[in-house]
Amino acid sequence: MALEVVAMFARWWDNFQESCDIRLAVGCGCAVAWVLLVAISPVLSTASTFIGAGLSWRSGIVVGGVLAFGLAAIACRRPGKLCDVERRSPSVPPLAMSAVLSPIGAILHQSIAGGIFAVVAGLCVGCGLAGLILGWAAPFSAVRLRKRVVATVAAMFAGGALYLIVVLLPAPLSFAVALALAPTSLFLAMTIDRFPAPGDETDSFPTIGGTTETGAENGGGKAEADTIAAAEAETRPCSSAGHPDLTRLFGPELSLAIVVYGALFVLAGHVLPEVELAWMASVLPGIANVGALLVSETVLTLYLVKRIRIESPRTAYRPATALVAVGFLLLPFVGDAGAIPCMAVAFAGFGCFLVYLWIVMGNMAQRWSAAPIPTCAFGFMLLFSGIVLGELAAWTLYRVPVSFGYPAAVSIVSLFMLVVLAWSMADGSRYAHETAAMGGVPFSAPVSSSAGTDSASEGRGADAAARLYAAAETYGLSPREVEVTALLLRGRSIPYICDELFIAKSTAQTHVRHIYAKMNITGGRQELIDRIEGSD
Repeated sequence: MALEVVAMFARWWDNFQESCDIRLAVGCGCAVAWVLLVAISPVLSTASTFIGAGLSWRSGIVVGGVLAFGLAAIACRRPGKLCDVERRSPSVPPLAMSAVLSPIGAILHQSIAGGIFAVVAGLCVGCGLAGLILGWAAPFSAVRLRKRVVATVAAMFAGGALYLIVVLLPAPLSFAVALALAPTSLFLAMTIDRFPAPGDETDSFPTIGGTTETGAENGGGKAEADTIAAAEAETRPCSSAGHPDLTRLFGPELSLAIVVYGALFVLAGHVLPEVELAWMASVLPGIANVGALLVSETVLTLYLVKRIRIESPRTAYRPATALVAVGFLLLPFVGDAGAIPCMAVAFAGFGCFLVYLWIVMGNMAQRWSAAPIPTCAFGFMLLFSGIVLGELAAWTLYRVPVSFGYPAAVSIVSLFMLVVLAWSMADGSRYAHETAAMGGVPFSAPVSSSAGTDSASEGRGADAAARLYAAAETYGLSPREVEVTALLLRGRSIPYICDELFIAKSTAQTHVRHIYAKMNITGGRQELIDRIEGSD
């Protein structure tokens, strides 16, 4: 069993090296580690966020985050660098702002006792946190879905590992290392901007308007993608100024889910306000939370590698609600000693949802040719708005006398919110699909009528699938070889097949050789197409 796990991780590492720039993973991992340190660590502050204790540094962080994300979202209505849809490298200005404001805010908070200056310090950190997140939005939105999934998971692992390293260091050293995270993230982003990784220039994708992926061969897939993308363009959710309307882009269901998860995150942190200050002064709750998140991401990664193929971020979304529900469901029955494990389980669910949200925001920006920074800013503005609502809900529940106690009240309200969330996001996986505009329509799947196709095109897709599987049975192709063949028939290149099926380049080339050998094909792709079209 241990050898099998090691082999799966070795395969994942091979695929990671093929799909993700290590500077991207580590640079974004520094941002993840800083966010975790701000949210759940005593390294930077032991102040409580509970508004019953008055305004504090962390209150300023929330307000600063809401303002910064809100301003960035509004910027989508004005032309400028923030609205650059074609940008593929990290955005240096937001990261530079973060590299300055984040350390200043943290140092200012450490040097003062409290009061209005503590809130000002929190505002600096909140604005810097927003810049750190938005600076990495563009490269994640510019790549195909499979590569975006790999990079997001790698950044989550890197950030979690950096967090654990920082909190376990001695106090003065841990604070100094924490202050270096934002500048390090900026430095790595600048190296990516200046020295693009090999192959990045060929990693484009179909966008609304007919620009198709670059690759060695496009074949008939190009015309099909152009037709579907043009049909999708007719339903593009635009404002009166012609820019994508972010409220319509996210829709009421996803927007509600983001706000609810933000509120639940706060309620999980305020399960026992009386001991919250003691928790904030200890590294144990933070280690438990991040440990649970890394365990859940490890399990999901092993599942994905075992299945070989990453189909969509819904794999991260599905366990999110279940983990949060389990944490809140057990809360009234475990007492004070069991509150930390319950919080850790719920935090793992929040982390899974944030992985899903980050990938989905890249999907939306890519599909609708929306600027990545405003799109990401709108999503996080909703999240921080949910945090504000969660603070108000926790304060209200704490002040209202109930016979069954405050923790039970939090559990009941949170579970009710999860029921509403599950109902509204019953079809949440649709945000995770790779669409025609992203080059991801499966070969054998008929295109829905909402994409502008008719029954005739659906019939052609069904006939093509039937011919493919008939040929597969005739020549003894394996299920994986069928998938590779389907992509070859669509004119996809080897790099695209690697991203689509989450396999290494050498593995894809081996599959192609086996397909040609089994079918006795010596004339390349055109002979393969002719052979399949002649199958009955």
